[in-house]
Amino acid sequence: MPKGKSFGEFEDSDGNRFPVYDDYRYAVKPGWRWAESLDNVSFVKNSRKLPDEILERFNQLIGTRTITASLDDIRDFALPILREHEDLFVEGTLNDLGEAVPRIPASHYENMVVQLTNAARERIGAHLPDLAGKSQRILDVGCGFGLSTLAYRRLGHRVTGLDNNYGSDRNYSQVTRVRSMVSANADAGVEFVTGDVTECPALPDCSFDMIVSISCLEHIQDLDKAFSEMHRLLRPGGWMLHSLNHFWSENGAHALGILDAPWLHAALSEKDYERYIREFRSHEADAALSWNSNALNRSITIRSLQRSLADAGFSIQSWSESIGDSARAGMLDRKILSHVNRHYPDVSLADLLAKDITFSAQK
Repeated sequence: MPKGKSFGEFEDSDGNRFPVYDDYRYAVKPGWRWAESLDNVSFVKNSRKLPDEILERFNQLIGTRTITASLDDIRDFALPILREHEDLFVEGTLNDLGEAVPRIPASHYENMVVQLTNAARERIGAHLPDLAGKSQRILDVGCGFGLSTLAYRRLGHRVTGLDNNYGSDRNYSQVTRVRSMVSANADAGVEFVTGDVTECPALPDCSFDMIVSISCLEHIQDLDKAFSEMHRLLRPGGWMLHSLNHFWSENGAHALGILDAPWLHAALSEKDYERYIREFRSHEADAALSWNSNALNRSITIRSLQRSLADAGFSIQSWSESIGDSARAGMLDRKILSHVNRHYPDVSLADLLAKDITFSAQK
């Protein structure tokens, strides 16, 4: 049984009853984003001492399983605090919605790059040991604001970062920081491209030795098209190395989509899922349902992923799955799987257990 007090039950369209729990989502996905204005108040809270009454209201708004007020009410709470401490944010970025770009010291980004560099070295060593220490032309898919791209560069590779949101207002300060880190080293071995990995006409055929990604594939709706494009971009004999957070795992629906009981996001039909969100998370409903429909690929299974790779012309060279929290994994049983398979018959027990999947494949 999950930690946290049950706050009731949800009955699906077939009459099955599921106990639901306070704090479950917060335990499975710690540090998840609530609403941007609340996140910015959290940034202020961690930087400066705020009055007890503000902290109490902040905790009330976060709640134990979902935000407890409308986004308008949260904005009305947050804006006066953010305006009082506007010097903590990049000049001119605070708007009337409570959105702003925090001022984050350069040391924070440097520490992140160091961690990512070490992780990339370990990942290549574990899955592509013959390539360890050899300079490659790398395409970093879903690079975000570019820290992972910089990490691969520090391993001696020539790297192109690709992301369809690269340079957007939302990650302006991070992009600016990474660009300054690249410029400071007069580094011509790093470049960034704004684009979609399912169609990259700006990138020529056979232009990379390796394509990598972290927590990206689960957000691509047409993986067949993406793998076909990656096949075009890789030289003959080139490699891919990808890690993804598997949708069917306990936290695979990400922060907005995880429900309040183990694997409940996987056990409900799409109709019941929407009803659950609207009933139990009314203030998050529009954002959560849009996220679940548009930002996550719900069709990926281990079997379909491997089939897509083969169909695109790749040979899988290594494959690993991690199960995440062992205590919660122990809650998984045939009853949960049977609920899942009523709606999604292709999902296996291995799919539900596989929190993260990492694999390498060769063209």
